[in-house]
Amino acid sequence: MNNIIYQIIEELGRNILKNIEEGGLSDIDQFASEALELCKGSVRELISEIVEQLNKEFRSDKKFRKELGLALKEKDRQRSLLTEVGLIDFKRDYYHEKESDTYFYPLDIMIGLTPYERIGANVSARLLMEVAEVSYEKSAKIVTNGDVSRQTVKNKILAVGKLEKEAPTEKRVAKELHVFADEDHANLQEGGKSRMVPLITISEGMRAVGEGRNELVNQVHFTGQIKKTKEAWEHVGGYISQAYDENEIEIVYLHGDGAPWIKQGIDELPNCVYVIDSFYFEKHLKHATAGFGHQNYRMRIRQAIFEKDRDKALDLVNEMLTHSKERKQARRVLKFRSYLVNNWEEDTLKT
Repeated sequence: MNNIIYQIIEELGRNILKNIEEGGLSDIDQFASEALELCKGSVRELISEIVEQLNKEFRSDKKFRKELGLALKEKDRQRSLLTEVGLIDFKRDYYHEKESDTYFYPLDIMIGLTPYERIGANVSARLLMEVAEVSYEKSAKIVTNGDVSRQTVKNKILAVGKLEKEAPTEKRVAKELHVFADEDHANLQEGGKSRMVPLITISEGMRAVGEGRNELVNQVHFTGQIKKTKEAWEHVGGYISQAYDENEIEIVYLHGDGAPWIKQGIDELPNCVYVIDSFYFEKHLKHATAGFGHQNYRMRIRQAIFEKDRDKALDLVNEMLTHSKERKQARRVLKFRSYLVNNWEEDTLKT
């Protein structure tokens, strides 16, 4: 075993030195990235070798296997696991336990793997963190370099269920909180019935972490298959009351797309003001104004909202309805009109 470890480490050293000799350190940032990938590759190889060696040792200990009542059925079945250093491939043996008449992989149990799991726990946790801010597809690309599909990320979210969050021991002080609620990426089909899967994030606002990049401050995520949305909001509200000094919270901004379940959060969160995210508003506006390009309705409606002129905005929508040439187009405009009316409050619609 030691010889294998030394060989892998020596090979890593040779590869790093080769990179230095070929490219030097003229671009240290690029060199660091390449060296990191080499290290990850060596760690993958090392883990694979250690795991397979453990499997062989278990196989060779026939006396111990006999005491456990295990009979070898098949050697070297392949398995892969996506970890933070990449995809690790290894082989392990398949056994039959006589007493229970069951088949299983002892090695999987020894190294803490659950049946059929292809993604490690740490990678799953990072996927959950990322998906609250971006789509399934983007979170897969950020965390795994695209090694898993958007559907796999979605399945991980659904499998986690509601996350019970433990509040910090000392209450935090914040003048304002931002709560982001979404279910756009998660519609679960069970027996032909659609179930909403809320994804809710609490943060203390945004901060810059680089040129053109921001991150949420002290973010906490809640997700799960919630049948009753009131239960979801009670859970989020309960966390806020435990984690923060509510006397210091001047306002809680609730961001969402206008869905009724999101608005229910207003009653459960302290000093809560509902805000339509510009992303969602623009999506609805673009859909409604498609086919009306030359009248420039999109810009004119934005301007009316900026001026807080409800009548002007509705007049423009009604004008679009009059000029609709197809029934399908008219339905889109009517849907947008309802959206506008249902969400028109002084502080709700922002452009």
